[in-house]
Amino acid sequence: MEERRKSPRFTIDQLIELSFDREQFIPTRIVDLSTEGFSCRVSEAVEPLVRVFAMVRLENGSDFLTISSEGVVVHCRRDGDEFRIGVEWSELGGEARAAILRLQNERLPMKS
Repeated sequence: MEERRKSPRFTIDQLIELSFDREQFIPTRIVDLSTEGFSCRVSEAVEPLVRVFAMVRLENGSDFLTISSEGVVVHCRRDGDEFRIGVEWSELGGEARAAILRLQNERLPMKS
């Protein structure tokens, strides 16, 4: 199957905080990440086009950077006892984009 994403995703397995109303955050596990979006596992199905707010803590050189940004659910698929949702970032700041690109370059093999 041909890759259709604009930006390559890299695998990441860490807890993030996700909110559907910006008031109550639920801990969930992020599966992959890119400058265009991410996917994560949730316990209940989420309809496409639902807006979410995510807080992701990333390594940023010798420090950490917390990405706090809105996104939109673009798909939801059953994954065993859970659901895997794909989220497209609505807006991603320059510092967050740079941190994701650094991690992406570290984790993805260079194409020749």
